Amino acid sequence: MGNIISRLPSDITPETTEGYDPFMHPMILEGSVAKASMKMIFRDFKTDGLDTQKEILEKIISDVKSRLTQGFPCHTCLLTSHP
Repeated sequence: MGNIISRLPSDITPETTEGYDPFMHPMILEGSVAKASMKMIFRDFKTDGLDTQKEILEKIISDVKSRLTQGFPCHTCLLTSHP
């Protein structure tokens, strides 16, 4: 999970934006030996912007997953969206 968080764009976090600027924010982090989960806030006042943020996170997850699974059984990463 830390590998994913560290790769989030630093210029679209709540502390670096103001007003109606879009941001991505890891809100709830939970973990154990067997499972880790992260709930994110995507904020943008344009639907296309939310799609772009989701694509950014999907790319980060894909990159991290490919690095972590080299020579090991596949880890499962599931990205779900909620309104």
